[in-house]
Amino acid sequence: MKNSINQVKVIQDSLSPTGDRLVTFEIETYRYIWAEVMTHRQLSRNAQSSRAVPSKTVLKVNEDFVRPIVYGKNKSGMSSSEEFNELESAKIQKVWDAAANYAFAASLQLNELGLHKQWANRITEPFSK
Repeated sequence: MKNSINQVKVIQDSLSPTGDRLVTFEIETYRYIWAEVMTHRQLSRNAQSSRAVPSKTVLKVNEDFVRPIVYGKNKSGMSSSEEFNELESAKIQKVWDAAANYAFAASLQLNELGLHKQWANRITEPFSK
């Protein structure tokens, strides 16, 4: 797995006659980041919905699903500050990987049973890019 998939590409950078700047860019990052981006209204934005993507496309992510970059210890507040050691992190990663593999396998089975992608894709979101 890559440590990061964060990529930004400028599509268009324009300056109006009055000096107003408009930059259009494409961002590829972890799906869970978008909840934060969409919450804070600093940008006009649009994001791909898992309801609009064919399940077969979503299931390809299983080859390189999202893992936390850092395994932080639980504490009060909204983020961790202390990391687990290497042995503890390896145990946590095994459980994380098992959960991801199960989610993708379940999504595949639901897709094969004919469940609409809006539901079959939902369970893979925590592990999707």
